[in-house]
Amino acid sequence: MEPRLCDYNGKYYCQMCHKNNKISIPARILHNWDFEEKRVSECSHQFVNLMAHKPNMHVEKLNPKLFNFVEELNETKVCR
Repeated sequence: MEPRLCDYNGKYYCQMCHKNNKISIPARILHNWDFEEKRVSECSHQFVNLMAHKPNMHVEKLNPKLFNFVEELNETKVCR
């Protein structure tokens, strides 16, 4: 059995811990607007699913230039 790479955390897992689940990687979305699903381990898959509906990244602080390229993001901006 060959180990499988988790595209979320870059670690290798056995086939019991990595069942080739696919998700969009939050960092790839944030930095490259890349929603392509990648293969991830079971624990990474669970973690991303748990965090999916929690506001935990300030997009404008992490990648302010993204708002210049993705018009829809301006509609979600919170004015303070």
